[in-house]
Amino acid sequence: MQHDARESVEEDKEAGPWELEVDHSTSSCEDKETIRIQAHIIAPPKRPGPEYELVPCLGHYKFHVTPLSWEEARLTCQREGTHLAIVNSETENGVLKRLFAKFPSFETESPLNTQAYLGVNDILVEGHFVTVFEHPSRERPVLPDGYTTIDQVGSYKWHLEQKGWDEAEATCQSEGGHLVVIDSDKEALFVLDLFHSQKGEDQTDLKSSHYGVRDNEQDGSFVTIYGTPLSETGYERWARGQPDDENGVEFCIELLRNGEFNDESCFKELPFICEILFHYEP
Repeated sequence: MQHDARESVEEDKEAGPWELEVDHSTSSCEDKETIRIQAHIIAPPKRPGPEYELVPCLGHYKFHVTPLSWEEARLTCQREGTHLAIVNSETENGVLKRLFAKFPSFETESPLNTQAYLGVNDILVEGHFVTVFEHPSRERPVLPDGYTTIDQVGSYKWHLEQKGWDEAEATCQSEGGHLVVIDSDKEALFVLDLFHSQKGEDQTDLKSSHYGVRDNEQDGSFVTIYGTPLSETGYERWARGQPDDENGVEFCIELLRNGEFNDESCFKELPFICEILFHYEP
């Protein structure tokens, strides 16, 4: 049911109709019947602020050219009575492309002049993308070049340039991921296959890579980059005699070609595998 609340000024009419949802239930007690009626009234959304363009059957859109963080952008839209854009169809995707075309050089000195935030994030659970309304995203995250995907697990990429553990992790984070952490035998088989799919920079077999686990610097136990104890990940395979903390400086882990672990100095330069997790709903 829809109801225009009243004859009002043109501004109110443009805001849209009020919606009234009515439901009822009945119950009986001692030959008496009771009817319970519930009414839920939904007010029209706030009219968007100035400079919004109305696209029939879709909504109002406005391109903000001032660079902001995602949270600042979300609050800006909220103050204007709207939300960050969420793409629900190819038609809507075309609308956003057209908006981009109107501002070809909105930030000429920035490498981000072809990017804009959408109303989707994985703030609460990394790799689990939801809209600003907390609905699961039905799209896989857009991946950087070079990633190989295994359904229901994640996406992976070899970086053959050798780096220390911290620099390797920073590289993975810049791509939206982390150093690989194996949490099942299924994932282990896939990751170990990656060792056979690549050669090192010198065209020799890759012997090891950095792993997303290191000493927690408190009690000497190993934890993942997600803060989970290694013993709880579902995969812990130490090489014979490891970990041995040789010379008292081995606080990071390298993943060996055979799937076993060796503790190693975090400054040791190694190639590495980045992993981007996701939870995809088909």
